[in-house]
Amino acid sequence: MHDDFAPPASEWEPPEHELLKYVLVKDGPELIGLFMVAKHSHVMWELHEAFLPSAWGRRARRAAREFREWIWGETKCQRLIGTIVASNRAALAFAKASGMEIVGVHPRSFMKHGRLQDLIIVGLSRPMEIN
Repeated sequence: MHDDFAPPASEWEPPEHELLKYVLVKDGPELIGLFMVAKHSHVMWELHEAFLPSAWGRRARRAAREFREWIWGETKCQRLIGTIVASNRAALAFAKASGMEIVGVHPRSFMKHGRLQDLIIVGLSRPMEIN
């Protein structure tokens, strides 16, 4: 996710911070995507998912499901949250298919192609049977 103020891809460097983690997603030896997790607290984490077009569909859904199962089984995280630019209908559909629910909107808070757009806030809580 990048806005109009992001540098060119060739100049971009991923931010580093102790509360920010990157997880490469592979299907066998093939790199198919990336998860970025930012801890807001011990129990609420912000999740961003990015998949290569070759993984869109079944493989991306499987990776998202397995990653969530890992988070619920291996961490203290109780809530996953994220934001999606309103014009990115594919990302919003993927989030919903992965169990995320729309919980709010940040109106006109993301500049893309010279126009302010809403950010859709999504979230998913740890299943009760795992608590």
